Amino acid sequence: MKKIILLFGLSLVSLGALSFDELMICNEIGVRNEFENKKLALVDNIYSSLYQNISKKADKKTKKDFKAISKKMIKERKICIKNMQNTKAGENPILPLLNASDCMQEAYAKALLELTQRAKKDIKTKEVLGQIFKNKVDKYENLLTQSLNTNKDLQDFIDSLAKEDLIDSRAKFKL
Repeated sequence: MKKIILLFGLSLVSLGALSFDELMICNEIGVRNEFENKKLALVDNIYSSLYQNISKKADKKTKKDFKAISKKMIKERKICIKNMQNTKAGENPILPLLNASDCMQEAYAKALLELTQRAKKDIKTKEVLGQIFKNKVDKYENLLTQSLNTNKDLQDFIDSLAKEDLIDSRAKFKL
């Protein structure tokens, strides 16, 4: 019982330590409709699941590259929030929130694409990518590229992962 209370207390304390971009991902602030908020959380889970799975087989140099990609993505996420907070007087206060969500999805799309492309360069991580995407790595790389080139969100990417049963209900990759 003490462990449960301690864990609950730690989770409450950690909620207070979350940055604004993390609160947005965790759906602690109402930015869009409920579906759009959940989509950002799904994208975050997809990203972290991919990162964890390919990092397990990566050598030190490749892991360092993966970390650099993640740090870059986190910086981009924070810039999205900073831009949102620079709302001008008289501006519709909802638009910056919507733009921040779109901006964060774009940051994830770039990072997912970079992780995939970097993982393809290493034999061990390329093998894991094949397992994750059931040997359709190029298809998913193309979906990410399309979402970036057309300013679309990641809905097609998420839908395809779900339809091919590659992710579970929490958007974690099945292996």
